[in-house]
Amino acid sequence: MLILAGVSLNAIIGDNGIITKAMSAKKLNSIAILQEYLQMEYTTYCDEYTSEEYGTKLDLLKKKHPDFFFQNSNG
Repeated sequence: MLILAGVSLNAIIGDNGIITKAMSAKKLNSIAILQEYLQMEYTTYCDEYTSEEYGTKLDLLKKKHPDFFFQNSNG
C-alpha cells in the first residue's frame, strides 16, 4: 500500500504530475488569451486608418509609435 501511495503521489504532485501539467496549461491558456486580445486590438487600431494615408500597417505603427522600433544612429 505504501508503494502504491508513493507512486500515486508522484503522479499527482511530481515534476511531470497532473498538478504541474495543469498549472502549465493554465499559463499557456492565459498567454493565448492575451495574444488573441492584442491581435484584435491591433487589427481594430490599424483598420481605423486608411491605407491611402499610411500605406501599410507597419508604416502606420512607425509613424504613430516610432519608439517601438530600433533607431539606427547613422540616420
